[in-house]
Amino acid sequence: EQAIKKVSDQLVCSVCQEEYSRPRVLPCLHVFCESCLEKLVDMRSILCPNCRRSASLLGSSVSSFPRAFYIQHLFEIREALEMAQNRKKASCSKCGEGEVQAFCADCGQFICSFCHDMHLKWKELQGHQISSLFEVQEMASKMVTPRKVTVFCTKHSTEPIKLFCETCEEVICRDCTVKAHRYHEYDLIPEVFSKYRNGIVSSLTPLKAELTCLLEQKNDANISLTALEEVHEDFRKETDDDFDKLRAEMEDIFKESLAKIEASRQECHSLRDQVVNKRRRFLQDKVDGYNLREAEVSSCLEFIEGSMSSSTEVEVLSMKKQFQKRVEEVCSEYKPPSEDLPSILVENSQQSRNKANLPGFCGIYVLSIRKLNYPCQITCAATGGLLLLQSDQMAARTSLNKAQVGCPFSAKMESTSNPSLSISIVKPYFMDALY
Repeated sequence: EQAIKKVSDQLVCSVCQEEYSRPRVLPCLHVFCESCLEKLVDMRSILCPNCRRSASLLGSSVSSFPRAFYIQHLFEIREALEMAQNRKKASCSKCGEGEVQAFCADCGQFICSFCHDMHLKWKELQGHQISSLFEVQEMASKMVTPRKVTVFCTKHSTEPIKLFCETCEEVICRDCTVKAHRYHEYDLIPEVFSKYRNGIVSSLTPLKAELTCLLEQKNDANISLTALEEVHEDFRKETDDDFDKLRAEMEDIFKESLAKIEASRQECHSLRDQVVNKRRRFLQDKVDGYNLREAEVSSCLEFIEGSMSSSTEVEVLSMKKQFQKRVEEVCSEYKPPSEDLPSILVENSQQSRNKANLPGFCGIYVLSIRKLNYPCQITCAATGGLLLLQSDQMAARTSLNKAQVGCPFSAKMESTSNPSLSISIVKPYFMDALY
């Protein structure tokens, strides 16, 4: 049932939200119902609902777009899985009476034991490929259609396609070689397929590598986004707790200072909120970008790999040019996001809280300014009605000396409202954090 659901999920058109009806594939390798595409035609072009790329009609109607062989085979694979799972409830596709026991790839039908015996006895059926239901289920679970597919030429409807014109890079039939491809280079499909298959497969390597990288980066960005929200909430709670405590202690003595304290609280929240909002937007944009890129790369990989595994050689080669063009487009469009985003955080010093009971004291705050790229300087600054008297800069960080672990940094500050109040801070540096 899980395998059937997995296949069924791939058979829903994103426009009508119904199962595909006469599926057609656009140049961007996104698939839609033929009737849905007809509603999207505007001045002989279609804007893909998934990736917003414009696609021009190849002929007079949307039926000129290639058939989505891969999707058609998924319907066959689902049918095979359902038949193998519910064979006791299913009847023979030929006689309509016996219980299904096997599958004829040439007839494309599930048959009972009687019809299976007839295949062995009748001379015209003896060459047919018969598979047991277990074999059919194994093939379907590997996303391989159990049915033999014969594709006929669109120009000569009675002639099967057996050749590939390397001059035009398209599949052709025997009659096509008489006029349209008379002096072209062409060969039998199996010979040409073996030559081009590895090239198509190898062209997917950079996309697979990028998809792996995208998934890792998206996961890292999501982790960072979650951590940022948790830290932000902790900061807000800590700030509220500290200021509430300070307010309770000073309320009886410094009633007129309450407005200043509340203003300082809002200033801290505002500063942190600005930085966190900027960082949040940055990370969310990265996640959104990764999602879009993941969808584009996954869609391309899924369609081409699905076609390679379940479509015939004729079908794959008929889409070869479109495969290569789409892979080149997807590979050429990737631009890694910039990581150059400054981070500014404010911390309420414990030493300032120790001096908070002095008359006229409004609090001391250390502003640590840092940047995520290298090289940069670690510096200290003051805010909240303070004057920075002295600040020692740390040594510049480089890509080889990122941490400066153990290096001291210091700052000396005084209150602008009461210059007699000052404080000196000396801290060993262990990591980018709050001090």
